[in-house]
Amino acid sequence: MGTEPMRLVCNKTLNGVTFLAIVTTANGDQGLFVKSIAGVGNPYWIWPTIPNQKTVIACDFSEAPIVSSDTAVNNANIAAITKTPEDVLTWS
Repeated sequence: MGTEPMRLVCNKTLNGVTFLAIVTTANGDQGLFVKSIAGVGNPYWIWPTIPNQKTVIACDFSEAPIVSSDTAVNNANIAAITKTPEDVLTWS
């Protein structure tokens, strides 16, 4: 997978509240960023861009890859993503 910034979509929990997070990653190893931000064992989606359509309010993670502790596996899973943002995101 490339090293360009990407848009990572995952659930995060802060102070007991789970919310949908959309994060722009930095340049670098995207598999490592997925591991660090989304966390091992959690589903995620990541794309080069996400269309600017109002506010993202939901995401279907039912067919999403799961974060591995192995960044090479994460990079392979990122490269294998065929779903588009329009397939899994809901906008307000």
